[in-house]
Amino acid sequence: MAAEATPARFSLGRYFRNRLVTGLLVLIPIGVTIVVLRFLFRTMAGVLGPALAPLIGQLPEAAVMAISVGAFLLLLYLAGVMTRNLAGRRLLALGEAIVARVPLAKTIYAASKQVVDTFAVTDTKGFQSVVLVEFPRPGFYSVAFLTGRVRDAEGQEFCKLFIPTAPVPSAGFVQIVAPSEVHETDLTVEQAIRLLVSGGILSPPGWTVRRAALRPPGEQTA
Repeated sequence: MAAEATPARFSLGRYFRNRLVTGLLVLIPIGVTIVVLRFLFRTMAGVLGPALAPLIGQLPEAAVMAISVGAFLLLLYLAGVMTRNLAGRRLLALGEAIVARVPLAKTIYAASKQVVDTFAVTDTKGFQSVVLVEFPRPGFYSVAFLTGRVRDAEGQEFCKLFIPTAPVPSAGFVQIVAPSEVHETDLTVEQAIRLLVSGGILSPPGWTVRRAALRPPGEQTA
């Protein structure tokens, strides 16, 4: 009986351990988000509050904080609008070049920018589907996004693939591959990005791969 109880205790312990790990993976991002937002809001109020106080008179502290946060969000919006045009991008590039010359600041800025770029993959409309392709060598499969198709002068079709890196999927490789070398999956783009950012930890419980040539556009599965 003691020998039979050991596997049961082991399975029960593994069950609770897996659930605890899953709970941590759910709660840690929420906690980090709350801490970061709280820090940003307090920083906004601390920086902009004294500057706005003479303009808004003797208002309650909560009102000053709300106005400070609103002013900072407006500043962020204007910065986003500015960097969408050529002059703004050149100004940003100039600022990054200046920061890159400061020994300590360039390290902090580079690390922060990498973290932001990791979670900035929001414009995924150009990704048509998630596929697998043998990369960087035969026998090793990488997750890739199908971005389109092209034809050569002889009319032969090729697939345009973006192969992202982990855990920073905003960087990667662009490859032109024959459809016969591309394998379809049923992963969504969001699932694939979570898989990459987590280093493979946050993977769907079950996803399929069609080890066959990629279907031509518009062709339906039988």
